[in-house]
Amino acid sequence: MVRRGSHPRLSVILVVEGSPSYAMRALESIQNQDLYDLQIVVVCRDAAPGVRHSLQVAADRDIHIDLIDVEDAKRGACLRAGFDASRGSHIIAMNADEWFAPQALSKMVDIACDTAADMVFPSVSLDRYDAHRERHSRVLDAASIAIEDESSMVTGLPQLILGA
Repeated sequence: MVRRGSHPRLSVILVVEGSPSYAMRALESIQNQDLYDLQIVVVCRDAAPGVRHSLQVAADRDIHIDLIDVEDAKRGACLRAGFDASRGSHIIAMNADEWFAPQALSKMVDIACDTAADMVFPSVSLDRYDAHRERHSRVLDAASIAIEDESSMVTGLPQLILGA
């Protein structure tokens, strides 16, 4: 179900294919950000019933989540469906085995706005666990490029890859 009508600042596409054990961790890492003007597009293909059920429960509880099922077996079908459903002025795509450290999304959006970047990549995310086994995460920096024409893309992309 895709909720229409609002134009959030950010859309996050979460692609869940197969039975990833970290799908809920990825979703929670988005929900626990300090951004409230966002849409979360969860796109599922061949998800295990337990994973699909957990995602449905989360979508039923959070109005920011749009849950989409994709039957198309073609590579990239989930991502295309996610982009089609996205309403945000900025879009971030991730797989179910990835996650965001606290405040990572707001930092990326701020960099995109401050630098008029067309692409922003988080470059380093660190985890540490305290004595109570609680995870503490932080993002050290983010890289960005503005794509004005083909030559700026040719110049900017290697800088991002080398900086990663």
